[in-house]
Amino acid sequence: MSRDVQQKLAGALRLTEAPGEAAQSAAADPEPGPAPRVTVFEPTPFRLFCVPFEDMLGEEPLPPDSTRIVPAVANLCWQVIVERLNPVWLAAIAEELKESGGAHVDALGAALWPECEQALAAEIADTRAGRRRTLAERTPKNLFRRAETITAALHDAGWIQRLKRLLGTPPVGRLDRGQRQALREAVEQLARRRDARIAVHVAAHRLRNPAELFAVLAGAELGPLSALGQALDEERDSLILSHVAAALAALDEPISGREALTAATEHAETAAAILATASGLEHHVGEAALLRDVERMQQALAERLDASLVPALRDGIVSAWDPATIDAAPDERILAAEDAARAAARLGRDAMLIGTEYSIGLLVTDALSQVHEATRHLAASAQQARDESARRCAFLLVAAIRLVEILAGSERAFAVLTHHRPVLQALWAPS
Repeated sequence: MSRDVQQKLAGALRLTEAPGEAAQSAAADPEPGPAPRVTVFEPTPFRLFCVPFEDMLGEEPLPPDSTRIVPAVANLCWQVIVERLNPVWLAAIAEELKESGGAHVDALGAALWPECEQALAAEIADTRAGRRRTLAERTPKNLFRRAETITAALHDAGWIQRLKRLLGTPPVGRLDRGQRQALREAVEQLARRRDARIAVHVAAHRLRNPAELFAVLAGAELGPLSALGQALDEERDSLILSHVAAALAALDEPISGREALTAATEHAETAAAILATASGLEHHVGEAALLRDVERMQQALAERLDASLVPALRDGIVSAWDPATIDAAPDERILAAEDAARAAARLGRDAMLIGTEYSIGLLVTDALSQVHEATRHLAASAQQARDESARRCAFLLVAAIRLVEILAGSERAFAVLTHHRPVLQALWAPS
């Protein structure tokens, strides 16, 4: 048994002191989330140009109702911008970026973004007037709307960068109270100058749950309504639902191994959180369709969980704690079962919203039954165990108690510990 495993699972022995103490310790130590996705900044003028709207960029093919911007649109906009910029000045920007290694994004962007905005706005105006053909001849679908969004994002780049700093490094999960207050204040400051809906729309793509940002800003003054601001505001529901659709699509992928199980659980939690927030938003007049879409997607999420994730979690726990094989179960399998139990407990918090109370409840019941049967087998085996075999039995009993605590709480775990205390004391007693 590895030292890492010993250190991790020996902590569960604190239950011998008092059941509430372990619960307090678990509450004090939040579960680690996924490693943040760090955007690698390439020190080029094009990459700097994309920074204000980088969270909106998405890979082709995109769904017809997607609110994202495909790289082809960004590339085409950059090409027409470059034609209008002073090449000597642009080369100087490129040199400064190279020398700084991309360390002064906001400072260099403050010089580049206004020039790009003016150039792209002029190109759009000339195209509409028939004076230029580049955009018209090489127009991907929805180019003008997206080109206008890019132009507006460049205009509001400083504010968007401020919102991005308040949101944090993507993927952005739940916002804390301080973030909520700071975001609302920043948006209201922008609204006193111009339409804040554009910056909000761009920044919302940074969140796993974009509906949360709209909920934070519910009732806030967003400034005078511009034509583009109104158009983007009308895309709010598509933006929210597209994130749910992406999570549902990810749940269609095969679940194999601990990493895939963790990722699937995160996708399910993300979808559930978005749907919960979206159902409470103040909806546009006459758009009961959003509520129908939310209900439809809740049903789709429940179907996916019942079809793949819940069975995978159940198998991850039950197969690891099979009494017939538990004595020889490798450490990795035991720890994977604990991961599955944590995932099941997390999904249990959203079960009523999703409509999976029965399947999650049955999963927990089956898992606890299997674990209790395995502990009885281990306790019996421990009577004849010696040396390494005895330590192995102790390790597995502690792991089982920890699993019960995760699935059913510290009181239930304390009851199991009390029942097996004599065996554990004998196994862990110094020889």
